[in-house]
Amino acid sequence: VSLLLGIVGIVFAIPYVVDFFILRNGPLYLIRVQRIS
Repeated sequence: VSLLLGIVGIVFAIPYVVDFFILRNGPLYLIRVQRIS
């Protein structure tokens, strides 16, 4: 159950985190994430 809650929390948090970094750094952040992963 905790795993499902964690996944749901991440899914809801991703849009806010992505918007936050896009507003600050633009596509550079996305490139960094792709390189790390």
